[in-house]
Amino acid sequence: MKRKNIFLIIGLFLTVFLLTGCGNKTKITTKEFENITKEHNCTIYDVSNQYASYGFIKEAKVAKNDNWQIEFYVIDSAKNANVMYETNKQIFEGYKGSTSVYKTETLKNYSTYLLKSNGYYMYLSRVDNTLLYVKVNDTYQKQVEKIIKDMGY
Repeated sequence: MKRKNIFLIIGLFLTVFLLTGCGNKTKITTKEFENITKEHNCTIYDVSNQYASYGFIKEAKVAKNDNWQIEFYVIDSAKNANVMYETNKQIFEGYKGSTSVYKTETLKNYSTYLLKSNGYYMYLSRVDNTLLYVKVNDTYQKQVEKIIKDMGY
């Protein structure tokens, strides 16, 4: 009986340990964003100066190819990144049509929002104090999803 209790205690400990580690994502740096998007034949632009007056955006990069672009932001805090995420999510929701598909998820240190509507694929992902912003023609959804997956966002 004691042996059974020891296994039960160990099992409970492992369950608690695994559950507390689940749900976190690792944020990437702007350098990692640049490297990943360059692997997908994108040209990188530093657009940080466009956001200097906002005061809370530390870095802003855009990865472009001939058909679409992906934006990546480093914000001064997770709180401000969440505000930026929520603001853009509301803007995306304005695009919802009668045949929209959407998915949202919020866990520990990240939030994601995906919307397909009116010919667009839109995706937001906040991890800690970073934000990934995507709004592309849905023709390019699979191509962009591959990049998002490579980033872990």
